[in-house]
Amino acid sequence: YSFVHEKLLKKAGQDAERAFKLSNALSPDLQYYRLSLLPSLLDKVHMNQKARHDSFALFEIGKAHEQEYVDEDGLPKEFERLGFVLAEKKSAQPAYYKAKRYLDELITKKIGIQPTYRPLDDLSDDHQSLTPYNNNRAGTVYVDDVLIGSIGEFSSSVRRGLKLPDATAGFEIDLQQLVGIVPKNQYVTLSRFPSVTQDLSVNVASNQTVASVLGEAIQALTELGDDWQCTTEIVSIYQADDSDQKTISLRITVSNYEKSLTDKDVAGILADINARIAAS
Repeated sequence: YSFVHEKLLKKAGQDAERAFKLSNALSPDLQYYRLSLLPSLLDKVHMNQKARHDSFALFEIGKAHEQEYVDEDGLPKEFERLGFVLAEKKSAQPAYYKAKRYLDELITKKIGIQPTYRPLDDLSDDHQSLTPYNNNRAGTVYVDDVLIGSIGEFSSSVRRGLKLPDATAGFEIDLQQLVGIVPKNQYVTLSRFPSVTQDLSVNVASNQTVASVLGEAIQALTELGDDWQCTTEIVSIYQADDSDQKTISLRITVSNYEKSLTDKDVAGILADINARIAAS
């Protein structure tokens, strides 16, 4: 349903006063228009865990509304959204990076555009209040300079209220913004030569952002030229207690339209990326 109970909004850290309330609700549990899709998805996590699903993902494409936004006739504006939640009983890797991998698969590999990730502080306080995330493990999602959504692990109060496992993360994307950005009729020819995938681990200062490291890798791959097809993603991040250094692991996949790659070709690309990150 597009309608939710006030208690669910509060458990997800959202203010029910910002939601449209129905005067003729079908049920006491369906009194408010949703402000976002994530609370509805998070509400289904615990029941799936009770059914012994220890690792799963849920998604929904649907509409959200907010009192602040109405059309010229005073009717609620509808915002098309994609919501996604990943929940695991146990996980060796931070849930944020697993959710990000799904988002990268959707936006970069399936649609063909490269998102960037910025701190959640980039949002106004008003908009941050609608996101149920742990601010230290969350971010905003941009394509160029257009904000298309947010991603993150959920705050401790949301996890307690909805009985979520610690390894729970998700994202919500504004599909109207995304559709406006997607290039039309743009196809990429696949190379007939095999691709090579290798992981690269780099040591950086603890205050260096993951976005800057990823940006340097993407820039290096872009400069290889039109004969190359390349992708990169974050695999993991590790920082020992009280260390001023952290290790970020990237997964680089490259192929060439003109030839099969040698170990020397790939080693040179990885060395260039490593040098760029070290100098940044």
